[in-house]
Amino acid sequence: MRVQLLGFFIATASVSHAQFTNSPQKPPDQAIQAASFTIATNGDDKNPGTQQQPFATLEGARGAIRNLKKRSGLPPGGVTVWIHGGIYPHLKTLTLEAADSGSSEGAVVYRSCPGEKVVLTGGRTISGFVPYKDRILKTDVVAQGLKGVYFRQLFLDGKRQPLA
Repeated sequence: MRVQLLGFFIATASVSHAQFTNSPQKPPDQAIQAASFTIATNGDDKNPGTQQQPFATLEGARGAIRNLKKRSGLPPGGVTVWIHGGIYPHLKTLTLEAADSGSSEGAVVYRSCPGEKVVLTGGRTISGFVPYKDRILKTDVVAQGLKGVYFRQLFLDGKRQPLA
């Protein structure tokens, strides 16, 4: 089974025994949890994915889980990926395949940290707007590397704007 996550969303999806959730559970004690990884906006995918040295992306955590499964198999009780609050832009589709799933003995769970809002977005930031006519603004999207990109939605200060 293959699941692709893209676009503007707060993730809640599942692949076999892999799942995304924003459940209010607390991060478990390491002695109880079989395995866990952490993602934060200030992380780095070269890090080990710990609370002190988190990954930066879902792809980093996915890769660590794949490596763990190759080295020693999925531990009993599974793996939890804790995602700290913030905005996580995705310019490519995140693909989860059978290799990313858990088993009947343990799930692979992607979960937001308690009380923190996680936003996964396929949106891109556009800047450099200048007045054009009346209340219409314009910008050069080609100069921002967005040549040929089709825009369906535009948000300014969190509010959807009409396209001119």
